[in-house]
Order: sequence, then C-alpha cells, then structure tokens
Amino acid sequence: MVTGLTTGQVLSKDYAIVSEIVSVTPDMGTVGKVITVTGSGYGNNERVQIDFGQTVNIVRPETSSDGTFSVTWTVDVQRYGTKTVTVEGVDTRYALSKTYFILPEIISVVPNTGTVGMVVTIISSGYGSGEVVRVDFGKTVSIVSSVASVDGAFTTSFVVDKQGYGTQSITAQGVVTQAQASNIFCITPVILGVSPTRGTVGTIVTVRCDGYGANEEVSLTLGKTVDIIRVVASSGGSFTTSFTVDSQRYGTQTITVVGINSGYPVNSSFYITPEVVSVTPTKGTVGTFVTVSGTGYGVSEVLRIDFSKTVSIVTGAASDEGTFTLVFTVDTQGYATKTITVEGINTLHLATNSFFILPEIVQITPITGTVGTLVTINCTGYGTGEVVRLDFGKTTSIATPLASSDGTFTVVFTVDTQAYATRTVRVEGVDTKDARDVKFYIIPEIVAVVPDNGTVGTFVTVTGSGYGASEGMMVDFGLTTDIISGVTSNDGTFSLTFTVDTQRYGTKTIVAEGI
Repeated sequence: MVTGLTTGQVLSKDYAIVSEIVSVTPDMGTVGKVITVTGSGYGNNERVQIDFGQTVNIVRPETSSDGTFSVTWTVDVQRYGTKTVTVEGVDTRYALSKTYFILPEIISVVPNTGTVGMVVTIISSGYGSGEVVRVDFGKTVSIVSSVASVDGAFTTSFVVDKQGYGTQSITAQGVVTQAQASNIFCITPVILGVSPTRGTVGTIVTVRCDGYGANEEVSLTLGKTVDIIRVVASSGGSFTTSFTVDSQRYGTQTITVVGINSGYPVNSSFYITPEVVSVTPTKGTVGTFVTVSGTGYGVSEVLRIDFSKTVSIVTGAASDEGTFTLVFTVDTQGYATKTITVEGINTLHLATNSFFILPEIVQITPITGTVGTLVTINCTGYGTGEVVRLDFGKTTSIATPLASSDGTFTVVFTVDTQAYATRTVRVEGVDTKDARDVKFYIIPEIVAVVPDNGTVGTFVTVTGSGYGASEGMMVDFGLTTDIISGVTSNDGTFSLTFTVDTQRYGTKTIVAEGI
C-alpha cells in the first residue's frame, strides 16, 4: 500500500525556456546582402540587441508577446571572412551567437559597357584589411592593382585595353586571401579616328577602329555606298584601313562600320565639300571654250559659274550624285590668272579653280601688201591698261598702243620700207613680257615712174620697193626687154633711169623684175 498521498493532490516541476537564435539566413554572402535572423525564448516584448562583426547594435528589434522575433538588415562594409552574429536580450542579458561568412564582391562596374580606351571604375568589398588586390580584365592579367581599406573595400579604375568585341570578365583576387570576385564589362566596337573628317570626292580617308572580333571581317559604308571597303580585324580586334571618297552629294555623309559576325554598327561622319575637279584647258585666249567639271554639290542642284569679273557666265544643274560638267566661252578680260567660281544655288557652297588668259592677235588686216600699206591689228588678253610694243620685221616699236581695261586694243601702222619677204609682226606687253607673232607678206611695187609720159629720148626714172635685198633688177619697157638693169638696196628699193627708145605712139608697160 502506498502511503503519503492524498487523493486529488497536484504535483509540479519547473521547465526553463532558454533563448535561441533559430536561424541566420543566408549564412554567407557579400557586403550589401540582406540577412534575416530569427530567434525565440526572449522576454515578452523585450528589446533585443544584435551585433554583427565589428558593428555594434546593427539592429534592435522587439520581440513579440511570445518572445520571438525576426529581423533583417543589410550587410555593411566589413572585411573578408567569418563574422559573428550576436543576439542579446536587453532584459534577460542572455547572449547567443552564430556566424556569417563575408565573401568578396565587385559591387559595381561603371560603365559596364563601352569601347577600347574607356576608363572603367570598379567598387569592391569583402577583401582582407589592407590587402593588395589584383584585377584581371579579359585576357589581361593584372591590368591594375589596388589596396583594400581596413574594411576590405576598394575603388579603382583602369583603361580598357585592346581586346575583341563582347563580354569580358573582370576578376578581383586578394593576394593574401586568394578570395575572388567577378563581374563583366562588354566591349563594343569604336571608331578611334577618321582622318581627314572633311574633303572632296577623291579624298583618301583613313579609318582606325577597335573592339571587333578577333580576325573578324568588317564592312565600311560611306553614305549611299555600301561596302565601300572590307577589311579583316587583327587578332586583337583592331584595324586601320583607307578608302577613296566616291561621287556623292554635298554635306555630311555617315561612315558606318559593322562587323560581319558581331553585327554591331558604329558610326562616324565625313563632310563632302564641293570641288572644281578639272578645267580643260587650263589656259588660253579670249574666245576659248572651257570645260569645267566638279563634284560634291547637292542632288540636281542648280549651279552658277562666275568667271572672274563676269557673274553667271553659265548655269547648269548637278547630277543625282552632285557632279556636273559645264562649258563656257572665255569673254574679253585682261591677261592674268582668272578665278572660276562654282556656286550651288541651294547650298550656297563655293568651289574654285583657275584659268589663265593669254594674249592673242585676233586679226591682222590685210595680211599682204606693199610698203606704205596701212595695217590694222586687233588684240586681246593683254594687261589692263598695259603699254604694248609692236615690232614689224626689222623695225622695233613701230607702234606702242595702250591696252584697255579689258586688255584689248586696236592699232594701225604703216608698212615701212623693207625688203620683199614674209615679215613678223610681234606684239609684246611691256609689263607681261608675253609676245605673240603674226605674219605679213611684203610684195614688190613700182612706186613711181617720172615722168609718166614723154617723147622718144626722154629720160625716165623708175623707183620701186618690196624687192629682195641687193637683188639684181631688170626693167622692160614696152617691146624692149632689159632696157636697164641694176641692183636693189638692202631695203629692197631701187631707182633706175632709162632713155625712151624708138617705139610707136601709145601707152607702154614698164615691168620691173627681180633677177
């Protein structure tokens, strides 16, 4: 029989509920990650202090009525390694701990896409205190190194070096901890330079590019011309190539460079300026037909050509490609280089070239005659108001006219006594020293028969000019051959006297003939 018990008696024993960190989720990660900590066994509505690594009181949650809590916070900047999460009730003063492992991280890459030559800044955390960190970029080992702060963070920058198109890895590794973190940077193609950036059709343009795939074929387009040239990039994705600007209209034309495989286009520009490509001929006299060709004007644009002082000497229209060919006649202007100006009516853009006006003897009237003949000479293309000297045969400065403001003049001179022959008329500007020649043919002439009538036995003197110098002369009279003979002077003149021989009444012919 059991004794000592009374029916209906209640028995009891104490049970102590202790505090507990139920979970730390996750238990590892990088600076900036969100941690959730749950706990139980704390006082009713008790304030709880949580310390994280070196950070005291990172959060202070309050428990529920049943002594539980759940709180989150963001991992602050602390160095690489295991960190203690300590939870302590303010009232119960009971402290518990668990661990969280901080991993390294490249927090940001700014910018995260760009071209070769760009400066990239990275911000990292989670490395050892004061640790040297090596940064590798793509195929380049240790493109830069940096020293972490006491908190294991660092910020550093590097210049994107020559690497091919696409995503390249950025790896930061602690030299001591060997801890690694990675991020990416996407290399896009870039046109490094276009030289020159403006010019005329026919200009050779050099383009330098980088950031394409290794040995990738690349197509270049200029304005309307697709595939103006193709080139293969180097193993590092770079290339330099040149092309000749073809016939295209005036203005800014887009240069597009695109990798055949990557398909990533980049653009630059080239400004096409008008040009008078050719002037044919480049020199000549007044009245010359001049053909002018040019490029770089607007599509079907109306063009005006000015020739020195003459505005709109001819007009025309450019082609669909901005080219033109027009012809004009050189009008009356003075000796010199003259400017040809071609202006687009819409673009108002000018291009110039030049034409040199030469002097010319336009006309000599007559071209043959005897001593004493009046000869008229018309000329163009001499200097404005220039003194001009005329030489005739052996006679210098037979006349010295003055050219007009347009370089023209008309002068008359008298054929002086010179021997029979073709004589040169030379016209030379005193200032320009540019001479032009034309020919005048001196023909013989019996200048006088004195007297011109008389009886048999009369002495008759015959004079003449235009014969050869020191030429033998024979004079016939009527039926009498060689009634007298002689020799001309150096100037081709002669004077011979004969006696009228017995001949019948009437007009008789006197013939003077060089032997």
